Amino acid sequence: MSGDLLVLSASDVDHIVADLAPDELTSLMKGVFHPAPFTDDSTSCPPRLTLPAPLHTALVMPARLPAHGSTVKVVAIPKTSSSGLPASTIILDHLGRVKALINARKLTALRNAAASLLSTQLLYKAWKPTSLVCFGSGAQIHAHISLFCRAYPSIKSITIVVRRVGERVQGLISALNLDISCSATEEATVDVLTEADIIICATPSTNPLFDLSPTSKPRHIILIGSYTPAMHEVSPSVFLRASTIVLDDKDACLSEAGELIDAVKLGLDVQAGKGVVALGDLIAANGSGSGKEDAREHLTIFKSVGTGLQDVAIASLVYQRAVLMGIGVHVSSYDEA
Repeated sequence: MSGDLLVLSASDVDHIVADLAPDELTSLMKGVFHPAPFTDDSTSCPPRLTLPAPLHTALVMPARLPAHGSTVKVVAIPKTSSSGLPASTIILDHLGRVKALINARKLTALRNAAASLLSTQLLYKAWKPTSLVCFGSGAQIHAHISLFCRAYPSIKSITIVVRRVGERVQGLISALNLDISCSATEEATVDVLTEADIIICATPSTNPLFDLSPTSKPRHIILIGSYTPAMHEVSPSVFLRASTIVLDDKDACLSEAGELIDAVKLGLDVQAGKGVVALGDLIAANGSGSGKEDAREHLTIFKSVGTGLQDVAIASLVYQRAVLMGIGVHVSSYDEA
C-alpha cells in the first residue's frame, strides 16, 4: 500500500544476504560502476556530510541511481566502542516518501567485498587462488573472506593478521565457520606474504601494514581501509611496483587515499593508459588488456573508498528480496497524507 514502511533488522538482513550468490553481487556492482558513475543526469552522489558529536561522528550519505532509486545512509563512528559501526539506510519511493528503513551494519562491507571480487575476476579470467592474507578482523574482512571463499573454492588457506590475537579475531574465525585452514597471527612474516595469492587490507592504519621486499612474488592486493590522506595501509612504493591499479572511484581515491596520494607525489602516473584504471572503465573493456593467465607474473592492486551508489544498489536489492520473502516489520500508512 502506498505510504507503507518496511523495517528490516540486522537479523532480517542476515537472512536475506545469506542467499545472495557471488555472481549476483558482482553483477549488481557492474550496474553501479558501468556506465561510469555520474554520467547520467539523474545519477547523483553528493559528498558525505559529517556531523560530530561528543561520543561519535555521524556520516550522512545520500545518493540516487536511476535503476534503483534514492537512499540516504547514516553511519556512526563511535569514539570508544569497538563493536562495529552502527548504520542504517533509508530508501525513498518515487515521491520521496520513506518506504524502507534497513539495518546497514553489514551491507557496506558486503557491497565493498562484491566490488573487490568483481575487480579480481576482471583482472584474472581463470585464476584459482589458493591462499588469502587479511589485515584486520572487522566486518569488512568477514565479508571479503566469506564472499571470496564462495567464489573461489580453490582457496585452501587463510591467514588473518591483527595487532593482538584475542577474542575478537577468534570470534571472527568461529563465525566464518570454514572447513579450510584459517589462522590468526600478530606478524606478517615474509613467508606469509610470499605465499599469499590475495592480500586484503581493511584497517584505518596510518602506518603501512607491510611492505614487499624486492624478491617478493607479485600478487593481487585489495585495499579497503584508508579514506583520508593521513591513512596508509601500504607504502607508496607498492603502488609504484604494480602493473595495474584499479580504482573504484578514481577522483575520490586520488583525493582521499593517503597511500595513493603519496604514490602520485613519488611519480606514479595516473593518466589514462598508464596502468591506472577506473573500475567502470575496466568493466566497459570487459577486462581487455588484463585477463592475466598467471597472477604470479603481475602485481595488481584494487583500491576502494566506496561510493554511495553502491549503497543504493545493495539496499534496493535487499528491499526487493525482503518483499518477495515476506521478511521485516510493516508499518501501514506510515506516510499517508
